[in-house]
Amino acid sequence: MPHNLAMKDGKPMLMFVGETPWHKLGTRLDSPPKTAEAVIKAAHLDWEVIKQPVYAFDGGSGCAVPGHYATVRGDLWGKPECEPFGLVGEDYNVLQNREAFSFFDPIIQTGQVTYETAGALGRGERVWMLAKVDGDITIKGKDLVKRYLLLSNGHDGRTALKIRFTPVRVVCQNTLNYALASGRNLLQSHHGHGMDRRIERAQEVVGMILKQYDSLARHYVRFAEVQMSSDLLGRYLGSLCHAQTADPSG
Repeated sequence: MPHNLAMKDGKPMLMFVGETPWHKLGTRLDSPPKTAEAVIKAAHLDWEVIKQPVYAFDGGSGCAVPGHYATVRGDLWGKPECEPFGLVGEDYNVLQNREAFSFFDPIIQTGQVTYETAGALGRGERVWMLAKVDGDITIKGKDLVKRYLLLSNGHDGRTALKIRFTPVRVVCQNTLNYALASGRNLLQSHHGHGMDRRIERAQEVVGMILKQYDSLARHYVRFAEVQMSSDLLGRYLGSLCHAQTADPSG
């Protein structure tokens, strides 16, 4: 099962607008939702994560393990099918799906972005929401570059919150991994103190980048019109090597 989609009540945790994913699973919407709340409901992501104390047992009696917690789906707590997402510490802040995905609502209101896909992987420990940025870039009438804004988050204590621009439409585990590996990073934050402020700052950065997209498209077209000679290529590669040497951080 390479898509690795999580399930809730026998239904895949995935919603999408437009083209049906190759695995033909999920809830298809005829038009983009207006709010993150509607997306979460359509993708069956309307559950919360809770932290529960970890106990040690010796076959009879038990005691709490100080400072250690398990993250679990709240709607499954106490049921036989409940399995922990992961183990976390005292300072771990749970970022609920509705809290993470509400990041998009102010951006959607600009009219430049629409909700595209959202889903969860595994048992729900990894979640994502993808929004389509208006205005595909076409280079010389041939190369089409679509633009998406991706937010992914983990509930397992190991996976950070990430926000990226990417040309990849995320509908499964493979496409999520590829988008995270190839996209332009805007935010990467672990679940500690100050995460809320970093999310707010990322919203501001996204707004500025959206205003620059038209200019970026014009630059792509200009690059494509340049006839690359061996001399020009050599100078270009030389400038890249010089820049890399001058900046040890890479």
